[in-house]
Amino acid sequence: MAESATIERQAIGRHGIIGSLYDIRNDRLEGGNLFNKELPSSFIKTIDSANVSYRLDCHQSQKETLNNLNIEPSLKLSLMGGLINVDGSAKYLEQTKTDSSTVRVTFIYMVKTKQEHLQISTTGLDEYISSDAWGANVAATFERTVDNRDAVEKIEGSLSATFKKPTISMTGQVTVDYDAQQKENLQSLKISFSGDVMIEHCPQTIEGVLEAYRNVPSLIKPLNDGKGKQLTFILYPLQRIAEMFNFELKMKRNIKEVSEHIIARIENIFEQINAGKRQFNDFLDDIKPWEQFISRDWLCLIKEKKLELDGDALKTQREMSNLLVEIRSGSAEESKMKELLDNFDSQNPCSLIPDGEVSKVDFISEMGKLFPKGNPADYCDYAFSTIDADKSGTINFSEFMTAVAPTQPGDIEMRLSVIFFVCDFDHSGTISDSEIVKFIEAIEELRGGEAAVNTTRAKSIAAEIMNSSGKSKDGEVTKEEFIKCSKDNTKISVVLLSDITDSTPSTTSTTVNDEKSNWYRMDTSFGSVCMDDGWARPTPSSGQPTLFRDVLHQGNTYIDIMTGDYKGYYLGGHSQKGVGAWSWGGCDYMEWNNDKLKSKSGGTKGHDMAYGANDRFYFSAEKPGYQDVCVTKVYPYKSQ
Repeated sequence: MAESATIERQAIGRHGIIGSLYDIRNDRLEGGNLFNKELPSSFIKTIDSANVSYRLDCHQSQKETLNNLNIEPSLKLSLMGGLINVDGSAKYLEQTKTDSSTVRVTFIYMVKTKQEHLQISTTGLDEYISSDAWGANVAATFERTVDNRDAVEKIEGSLSATFKKPTISMTGQVTVDYDAQQKENLQSLKISFSGDVMIEHCPQTIEGVLEAYRNVPSLIKPLNDGKGKQLTFILYPLQRIAEMFNFELKMKRNIKEVSEHIIARIENIFEQINAGKRQFNDFLDDIKPWEQFISRDWLCLIKEKKLELDGDALKTQREMSNLLVEIRSGSAEESKMKELLDNFDSQNPCSLIPDGEVSKVDFISEMGKLFPKGNPADYCDYAFSTIDADKSGTINFSEFMTAVAPTQPGDIEMRLSVIFFVCDFDHSGTISDSEIVKFIEAIEELRGGEAAVNTTRAKSIAAEIMNSSGKSKDGEVTKEEFIKCSKDNTKISVVLLSDITDSTPSTTSTTVNDEKSNWYRMDTSFGSVCMDDGWARPTPSSGQPTLFRDVLHQGNTYIDIMTGDYKGYYLGGHSQKGVGAWSWGGCDYMEWNNDKLKSKSGGTKGHDMAYGANDRFYFSAEKPGYQDVCVTKVYPYKSQ
């Protein structure tokens, strides 16, 4: 870098005045000032430079955001490397999306007011030493999380189109014309502001945002004599100033910058890291509906990979930022940065992220690992033809879990629903006797190999489903009919669901079964009952359950009893609809009394369980210090 060259840096929320000392190596204001006292106004020339512009950013990539705002290449590196802490008024610079389900659009209003120059007269000439530009940047960010990722682009497109055609009436009223689709897309958007002026009341509509922007000039007037906030700094080397005043600097530095080629490579690396985070977070969203069917080992592996990626990203950022300062200071050569970039390319952690697609061969291989004693070929061939809806030859994670879920312990109704989907290969909404037989044969071979297939039993089960639904042998059952008769008939459940056994109590008996397949886990609306692995564990302060002991079946509800720390029991309700509750209840056994469950002995008082709103169960916990609580999810135990 030439020692006499000026350098421009955007202020991005930082405050400095003419004469402020700026360390170009780490892009930080040092807090000192070149001048010992306030400069006379005659030394500073102020020029009007009124200008208003707009930017629209969808935060797809940090590189795109910085380019849209004309951030200087060297300052980009400092931002990406974390040398500059961006928050407050400039936080919109670091809002790159890390998942594909988030709508995030920022509309930035940029106004310039004044330009200031420091002028020193030498040999009859005006020499500009430093200058800065004033004004304000104000950003309104619109955000929303959607369930359907395909809707993200549509909503962002509606936002972009809306901001391109606002109208202002003769009275100054801002209006926006929506069509019906745009209005629907723009509902439920969260709006936040950041920038160089204070918006006292954050508007909640697009019209309100545009109205706030219209008032920005009046909000600037009280700031720094109407100039607003600093937008850019023009930096002049101290060496050049020393020469002008015949002053000898005791320490000289030759500041270096990395080449444009290296800057481009660094930008691309951070783009890869951001893309990797987005892909991984999308994957985590995909598995949420299926967590109860995923083995603990798989969940632990996923968490480890996520931590590994985050750790590699942080390590890369720190190494680059440290090396960047060294190169700028002249204590390291650019070749060291090139070596770091080459190492990243060769050991790229982002390349380890799964692409989310599985071929039929891989599908068979994975199912073989889950069922080493069986033969997965027929089941995989049968299921793959249904779940590969677009016939691409690959399936994504959700499609993969559609085939896995029926074979794993979990919510019974959800599993039966998935089984129906797999059987309904033509997506007609009904399944036939032969389709049920084919599924049963395939699932039996998957579990125990060809010797386990019992065609006679499969036909008998299919016939029983048809009879229970009031259909002839040549008829077809709907999803609702299939689920109802399968849940109501233990014989059918035993065949369709591998973890259901003949010892499972019927809905009319009251028995105790200590098999792990009948244990349950619960997600509660209070406390920290569920640890990382999702199973209830004791906590010293609140007497959480030590372990599940018995599962009692009464009527249409499962009642789970667990030992507690107060020599009592924990009670859990699991309704046919898959919702339940639990609470402390010091009792020895339960007895039904109409729609309530009363404790018969033990405890200081009775602890009632009754149906409440939304088909949930509520327990009254009458022990001092406890409250009525509600649990919204109950999961069957998965044997490890």
